[in-house]
Amino acid sequence: MTASETRELERGIGTRQLAMIAIGGAIGTGLFFASGGAIAQAGPGGAMLAYATMGLAVYCMMQSLGEMATQLPIPGSFEAYAERFIDPSLGFAVGWNYWFSWAITLAAELVAGSLIVKFWFPHSNSALWAMSFFVVLMALNLLSVKVYAEAEYWLCRHQGRDRDHLFSGGRLDDHRHDR
Repeated sequence: MTASETRELERGIGTRQLAMIAIGGAIGTGLFFASGGAIAQAGPGGAMLAYATMGLAVYCMMQSLGEMATQLPIPGSFEAYAERFIDPSLGFAVGWNYWFSWAITLAAELVAGSLIVKFWFPHSNSALWAMSFFVVLMALNLLSVKVYAEAEYWLCRHQGRDRDHLFSGGRLDDHRHDR
């Protein structure tokens, strides 16, 4: 690419897929792993208050980011706004912190996946499960955007169905059957 050429982005994800990925990203693994502990410690009201407080904080942050993106649509991620409005060093730090947070999140998700499988197959090797999940994830990311988006759509749809079953028919149980 020469200096005179500009890069154009091409949208490869459909609206149906993008909406489902957004919903699935909002749910997260924490809902399935941490809800029981939060309810046990804080009670249902305390857990709802904590979730509502954090939801309000995230809502305010996203509103601010949306305002900046509307006022000044620039190429790049949100660290571009930190670089432009505050200081280039802050944009650099925000970008690396974001990368580190997702690198840690990836490792936590792989461990969470292996823990779920370990529940059904207690004598299996967790490291092998985590590595196999990593290989599948890498393969999806290395394929085309359309393949990735379609796989994410179906995985998020499955996650949404699991969430619905948890809330409508599931019951919270601490697995102590000595009552």
